[in-house]
Amino acid sequence: LGPPTPLQPPPLPEVLIADIRAVLTHCQFASNPARIMLGSQQVVLYREEILARLKCSTLLPLREEPGVTLSEHLVDIVVQQAHLCPLPFADSTSFAPSAFFLERTPDVLILAESRAQFTGNQAGTVAFNPGSFAATGRWMVYHTREGKAQSSSL
Repeated sequence: LGPPTPLQPPPLPEVLIADIRAVLTHCQFASNPARIMLGSQQVVLYREEILARLKCSTLLPLREEPGVTLSEHLVDIVVQQAHLCPLPFADSTSFAPSAFFLERTPDVLILAESRAQFTGNQAGTVAFNPGSFAATGRWMVYHTREGKAQSSSL
């Protein structure tokens, strides 16, 4: 028999987005993870508390090293493994693991978590976490021409 067949991430239920879609006719509701082409740049957006889950799954506690934060370490792991969820599949999700592979290294990687904002660069990939707007009133702006992410606030 084997394990159950993994599912693709489902779209948002139509009942939740019908009112928004009526007003914003050109609005797209992306899956998680979302892959977007922005001009010639590939942007991957993943909304998940990866670092917290990674901390719970490690045998030895993760520690920041001099000059390298945990956020930078997480980006290194994701880019080097070409996988958005660097955990055993059984611990990560019930969705298809193929949805989390990075076929090619993205130009921009947005790891949307509720922890503090960060920006970084790994192997030509601009990576950032916009943080929690509700908690801090801050967000990130990505400048496509410069290939940089910048923090903004109200």
